[in-house]
Amino acid sequence: MNVFVGRSDELATIDGVYTAARAGTPTVIWVEGVAGAGKSALAREAVSRAGPDAIVHRTEGDELAVHEPFAAVTKWLQAKPESPFSAGMALLEGLDAVETGRFILVVVEDMHWVDPDSRKSLLTMARRFDHAPVVMFVTSRPGGPFDADVDGWHRFRTDPGRCRDLSIGPLSIEDVVALGSERGIDLDPIDAARIHRHTHGHALYVATLLNELPPERLRDTAGPLPVPRSLASTTLGRLATLPGSARDLAGAMAVVNRPAPLSMLALVAGIDSTADALDALLGTGFVEWTREENGPLTVVSFAHPLYRTAIYDDLSPSRRRALHLGAAAVSGGSSAFAHRVAAADESDEALAGELEVAAGRLRIAGEHATASTYLRWSADISGDRAEYERRMLLAIDAKLDMGDAKALDWSEWATQCAPTPRRDVTCGRLAWQRGDAEAAERWLIAAADQDDDPAASLVALKALSVAYTTQSRGAEAVAVGRRVLDIVGPDAPEEPEAWAALVIGQGALGGAQSGLTLLRQRLTEPARDTALRDRPLLTARSTLRMYANLPADAADDLREAIRRATTPIQLIRLHMYLSRAEFALGAWDEALVTARVALDLAEQERYPWELPQTHRAITAVLAARGDWESARRHAGRAVDAALESGGIEQYFGGQQAQAELARAQGDAGGVVTAFSPMIASGADSLPMLSTLVWWATLIEAQIDLGELDLAAAAVDALADGWAARQLDHTARLMTLRGRLAAATGDGNAAIDWFGRAAASGSNLEWVDRANLHHQYGRALRAVGRRQAAIEQLRTAHQMMSFVGAEPFVERIAADLTAAGLAMVETGGRRSPLELTEREQDVAALVARGMTNKEVGAALYVSVKAVEYHLSNIYGKLGLSSRRELRDLMSADS
Repeated sequence: MNVFVGRSDELATIDGVYTAARAGTPTVIWVEGVAGAGKSALAREAVSRAGPDAIVHRTEGDELAVHEPFAAVTKWLQAKPESPFSAGMALLEGLDAVETGRFILVVVEDMHWVDPDSRKSLLTMARRFDHAPVVMFVTSRPGGPFDADVDGWHRFRTDPGRCRDLSIGPLSIEDVVALGSERGIDLDPIDAARIHRHTHGHALYVATLLNELPPERLRDTAGPLPVPRSLASTTLGRLATLPGSARDLAGAMAVVNRPAPLSMLALVAGIDSTADALDALLGTGFVEWTREENGPLTVVSFAHPLYRTAIYDDLSPSRRRALHLGAAAVSGGSSAFAHRVAAADESDEALAGELEVAAGRLRIAGEHATASTYLRWSADISGDRAEYERRMLLAIDAKLDMGDAKALDWSEWATQCAPTPRRDVTCGRLAWQRGDAEAAERWLIAAADQDDDPAASLVALKALSVAYTTQSRGAEAVAVGRRVLDIVGPDAPEEPEAWAALVIGQGALGGAQSGLTLLRQRLTEPARDTALRDRPLLTARSTLRMYANLPADAADDLREAIRRATTPIQLIRLHMYLSRAEFALGAWDEALVTARVALDLAEQERYPWELPQTHRAITAVLAARGDWESARRHAGRAVDAALESGGIEQYFGGQQAQAELARAQGDAGGVVTAFSPMIASGADSLPMLSTLVWWATLIEAQIDLGELDLAAAAVDALADGWAARQLDHTARLMTLRGRLAAATGDGNAAIDWFGRAAASGSNLEWVDRANLHHQYGRALRAVGRRQAAIEQLRTAHQMMSFVGAEPFVERIAADLTAAGLAMVETGGRRSPLELTEREQDVAALVARGMTNKEVGAALYVSVKAVEYHLSNIYGKLGLSSRRELRDLMSADS
């Protein structure tokens, strides 16, 4: 057994990270170095130092499988994942299967060769280790996707709280002495320094010299070291002395380029006597062999990638082609295609066509990354320029489908292609991705209006539908949506998505109710009974129900849609809407947890345009509960994020966050300042897909400021706006008219309006319903009806106390005292200050009766992290069981 030498600083870092992880601070260790620097040796030493209690999961990148989706993580997954996010969550769930108390080490070697889907899956898992006892040990070469933030790993690596970056440089002279000693060679500092100069401290070069030269040659200072500086020369020179079968086996290994069964390599190389060939290769130290995991086969691999590179580069073109064709014959999936493409030394239209057909199937299955690669290969071996451009444009489209920002690098090239519908649709989608809506519409219309490429026309129409809906151009969105439905037919995979775009467009045209009316032609089932393929329709219905002021119905759809969602962007928006529905329904603990999940996903998955609304959702709860410092922080972040994104929806989110804070503080002027810009262009400019509930809050603030004429005119305009959208806000309108009557001194009219509002049964959000009872009680007290006033004020007080809305409770309590009812100090709700935000979320979900596994799924963290937080909660609150926690939470509610 070789003894590991050198790298003392790196080993100290690894030991420190292990200690911290066992105490609840998981970390990724990222080891970067050039080929041959000693990354694999350090990884082996890291595994050996993990301890006997450690559970080790290992995988590695494969240069030929870099285009195969989830190739690096497939062995850890029970089923084929729908997306990198769902795969990452499945990986996290797999870690939870490890028994409690065990330390987990996840080793990922050659991350530069890990396929993009696996990289994103691993990142999703790493982001959600939370406080689980886990370390991920990663090795990679410099450059690649990690020097630019292509998939999020660069940003993760630069976060010192979550990742320790280790750069493996050359060995020191002392390391050379130690390495020689480990091999039984005593080197004095002068000898070691000479070897160090000759190899520049390159770990593999040093090891090669020590292994291949006798000690006397290493100590001979009379002349230069007789070993060439190039390891390739050494490798090829040694290989030339071996039998032909060994050289053929080495060539097959270099072409296959992954650990492979000896029997398969024999087929690729076309040799019979593999045992003798392997014996000869093992004598060089270039290769290693093991037994197949859970099987009898001999698996062979190179001891280091540099050996493979030297041998592969030395193969003649004809021999390399023959070996690639042999490898393709015994491979499957993307590996077979990769070998066939590597063997193509000229255009091959038949293979190009096969690749294009395979890419089409992959795009339908949602595997856009591999589809894009196949299309790029197809283009490269196409027979003429027109086919090359068409297939490259399809490859760019596939990149756009998977949200790859690097697709924008092809923008200028795409505009130079020959004019075709395919060119136009790709240019349009690229323009939309750049934020140039005007250019995008121009390109997409040109593609949609041409008949000679129906597939391109359909893609253009779908993109136009999204663009028109995003811009609240309802009539155009509906027209395009109907064209799409006419094209795809009822059984097409695109049909649910087309319907979803159509009904959202209808909502943008005539309001949420009109969108729901249209949707009922296609979807009538309750959320749990909807077909899996109708997931886009379920999401669309939840959105329309939110805007139609139906929070309870929306919440049912949203919870089921969350259960079925597979991508972070879907989950962020669904959680954001669900938080708003829960807040409206008075489930504020749940609303806060849900909003924090949305924010965590938006920040971790880098969707900055979702930040304003997620911060706004958190601000609503924190401000209403009087947590001023936290509420101000989130409101400020909502505004900052809105300014960075520049979108109209994001701007509204920032203004609404400021208004939520001002309303809770009783700052009517702050509410007006926040909301007035939203109607500066007139009521007719407001989007039809809107509840306009915020406008009622603005009018109440105007009444509080004494701007009664302005408020009265606004009430009439708001009534018209709700009527145009077919929204039933009877109770809100009556409440506003009651507020106006009370402000003008007409107490009897105010009481009449408030009474009718309370009896109307119209949907009111929790705060607005409590506010109605509060204003009703004040109006009754103003005309001397003390007992009736107390009843209304008590109702308001109970409602606000139930959700912990302390600022509102205090104001209502002051009116109860003024009405002659002595208020008893109850101590209020529990203070959340002794718990962290994550602990508050865990406590709230446990109090609802959820298991640790259910809590982990809801928060997108591991069960081990939940156990860690629950232990802290018990310690801080002096509890010993879930029952005690539930009792405490329910009593304080």
